Parts: sequence; structure tokens; C-alpha cells
Amino acid sequence: KAYFFTKKIIQIEQMLKDSAVFFNQTANGIPGTFDEKAVDTPLFFWHQGQYHMLYTGFDGISYQSALVFSSDLIHWTLKVW
Repeated sequence: KAYFFTKKIIQIEQMLKDSAVFFNQTANGIPGTFDEKAVDTPLFFWHQGQYHMLYTGFDGISYQSALVFSSDLIHWTLKVW
């Protein structure tokens, strides 16, 4: 069981690293959005049964923070209040 647990943590860590690399290099490119030009500084955490990521977006003029959530670390949904 310890091996499985360790292997699962390593898999999750790799998925987080892959997501972090993706978010550090990928802007959404949609004109007029807060993260049109760039995204940076992802911070991942687990809360209420989901992965969450806080990140910074840049629209070419100013920076904004955003919170997104995911159940699989691949598909992310913007948290809207």
C-alpha cells in the first residue's frame, strides 16, 4: 500500500508540474479577457474534493488574480463569484 500511495503522489506531482508549465506558457488569447496575453505564478491546492489553482493573468495592461478548479488537473473551470 505504501508503494501505491507513493506512486500516486508522484503521479499527482507530475500532473501539477505539467499543469504549471502549461499555465506558465499559455495565455488564453481571447481578446478583452484578463489573461489574454499571459498567465503566471500558479499555486495549486486541494480543497473540498477538488484541485484549485490560483494564478495571475495579464491582459497587456494590468495583472489580475484568478481562481480555477478541476477534478482531473487537465480541465479547468474559472471560479466566478
